[in-house]
Amino acid sequence: MRIEKIRSVFHPKSAIRNLRERMKKIRCPRCRKEATWEGNPFRPFCSERCKLIDLGNWAGESYRVPTRTQEEEEDGLPETGNSTVH
Repeated sequence: MRIEKIRSVFHPKSAIRNLRERMKKIRCPRCRKEATWEGNPFRPFCSERCKLIDLGNWAGESYRVPTRTQEEEEDGLPETGNSTVH
């Protein structure tokens, strides 16, 4: 096993192959489980369940984009990152 790791350092083709194999794995943004990218109809999620939970959060307005209130817009000051979430 150790010799294989040493060989991959000296053989770029095998190192690239190992990198490609690792890149095919992703983390589900919902549950953080490892999932495959290739052939996964639910990507970037690991399952239909995680995909539907995320969709439900968007539909139920659980996720919000920070915006500036009209008062903040009128004060003429630049954005500070302390914007109100609507």
